[in-house]
Amino acid sequence: MKKAFLLPDFSLFLADVAPQAQAGNYCAAIHGNGELMPAHWGAMSSLVEENGMPEAMAGGSSVSITIFLLEGVSLNPLFKTESEKALMIKSF
Repeated sequence: MKKAFLLPDFSLFLADVAPQAQAGNYCAAIHGNGELMPAHWGAMSSLVEENGMPEAMAGGSSVSITIFLLEGVSLNPLFKTESEKALMIKSF
């Protein structure tokens, strides 16, 4: 029997991360959650919203995907602005 996987909705995560793309003075050490990895995204968006982007992030396994996603979003210039084009991308 095959498992069905639902793709997570990244729009809320991206909308929360984008406005606070400046680096904060902290390191985020994240514990792997395996199949519960989407729990990282809510926690990281709260951290970034309150403290800015972490200077460093550490973790393994499923955390590497979270770090990759967060770093990619933070480097994308479209998510650092509030232009109409950026807001359209964030609304997916």
